[in-house]
Amino acid sequence: MAPRSSVLLLGDSITQFSQSLFPEKDSTAWHSGGAGGLGWGAMLTEHLSMSRRADVVNRGLAGYNSRWCLRVLPQILEDMPCKASTVTLATVFFGANDAAAEGQQQHVPLDEYEKNIREIVSALLEHLPSVRILVITPPPVADAKWQAYAKNTWARKSDKSGFEAGGGRSLDAVRRYAEAARRVGEGMGKETDGRVGVADAFEAILAVPDWDIYGDSEAACVSDGLHLSSAGNWVVFEAVLEACGLLWGEKALWPDAGQDLPHWSEMA
Repeated sequence: MAPRSSVLLLGDSITQFSQSLFPEKDSTAWHSGGAGGLGWGAMLTEHLSMSRRADVVNRGLAGYNSRWCLRVLPQILEDMPCKASTVTLATVFFGANDAAAEGQQQHVPLDEYEKNIREIVSALLEHLPSVRILVITPPPVADAKWQAYAKNTWARKSDKSGFEAGGGRSLDAVRRYAEAARRVGEGMGKETDGRVGVADAFEAILAVPDWDIYGDSEAACVSDGLHLSSAGNWVVFEAVLEACGLLWGEKALWPDAGQDLPHWSEMA
């Protein structure tokens, strides 16, 4: 029997919170303006586990940027709950925090961000012999919506984090980081005979009418202006599946689906 494949999701809060299932619970309200909805990682887990194709390992790190990911990546890879040889797909989804304004704690300069994404992808390729890697572009920010949410949520707190002003995030800034992520994914795809590709969440969300509509967290793709709503999570999930299908095909990523253990009919 072939071992079951694994998928590694690597990113910031938009990956960590992608396992969201219960947006109505008070304990999850702060995750994304109270409307995280069904997360793209949860959708991917169902899509793969229902057919016994792969297990999904979520290593999203809320608040992290690409620089901090590089710092802890060796530990993440060392502590993986599966064999390195079973990981057939990894997603790299950073940029939302890197794109904070200069002077903010989370900010990473654009040229360093691009270099960091390249180094993260290179480390994954070196450590995971069978992996294909999707670089996901950071989603767009609805400037006014996020700044209003941040001000209302953090402005009265004594522990100032930079979030009370929204971290200086803007759509124009995130666009530049999305372009950089796209350059890395496309460039490394050519360098690695197609082992690396891009899922363009930024452009996919921008293409949705009223993606940034104010006052309706469920209809919009970004619930609080920065994090994904149910609609936004669905767009990312579809972008990931579409990219996998176009670049490699699901059968190529998971060729031994359902063959790790015998079918029930063989157990009699």
